[in-house]
Amino acid sequence: MMKTEPDRDDIAEAMTWLKNNKIGKNWKEQIKNKWVRVVIHGLISAAEKNHYELYGERYIKGTTVQKITTLSRTTIHEMTEKNAFPKRLDIGSKNIWKASDIYAWMQKQEDKREQSK
Repeated sequence: MMKTEPDRDDIAEAMTWLKNNKIGKNWKEQIKNKWVRVVIHGLISAAEKNHYELYGERYIKGTTVQKITTLSRTTIHEMTEKNAFPKRLDIGSKNIWKASDIYAWMQKQEDKREQSK
């Protein structure tokens, strides 16, 4: 049976590629797997339309991350550099985060706070 849409492995591979690379003019040529290209193209299209849901995963913009976490852009950047905050995905000119990564990070902070009491 012929594959008609990306599977979880394709999505995972696309997310890994996006975390490790930047979208440039020749990004499609760098990716051999057609379905990984489909996932990344979908994310770029969604980012351009400010619609951030793809294959059941929700994505949020940096301004939303700042509101949710009450952290400044600078603090988020510094914490990300120290691997103390989830990494963003650079989609074209947009920076987005997986909402589940942000919520998991917040839960971890809450758990740490509760343990220190």
